[in-house]
Amino acid sequence: MNKDELIKLIAKENNVIIGKDDPILMLVTATDYLIKKFELEMKNILSENREQLELNLFQHYESTKQISEKILNASLNASKKTLTTHIKESATEFKKLINEEILAAKIDIEVESKKIGFYSKINLILLIFTILLMIFIYFN
Repeated sequence: MNKDELIKLIAKENNVIIGKDDPILMLVTATDYLIKKFELEMKNILSENREQLELNLFQHYESTKQISEKILNASLNASKKTLTTHIKESATEFKKLINEEILAAKIDIEVESKKIGFYSKINLILLIFTILLMIFIYFN
């Protein structure tokens, strides 16, 4: 607001008439000066605070990033460990099943070998019996 507008406002609000040389206008000039100086100081303070806030925000971002990376790495390591454990357990169980199947097959082979041995002995006995019978028939 310029001085002429201010003089009109004072006259209207307070029902007084003041001139351009009235000492009260010195206070207006001093107040304008102080306000401008205050604005300048506030801008400087805001600028400094902005820089500090930006620095703090960047540091917080970096800190959060590091923490996030640590959490992510810990999670990945735990997942790898869990997966490795499950794979080992599965492999152990699979090995156990294979060993059981091999043992069952071995037992089946042994049973069949005994049967073959038994039938071989019977065939041998029958062969000997047949040869003896043929000899007996031949000489009789």
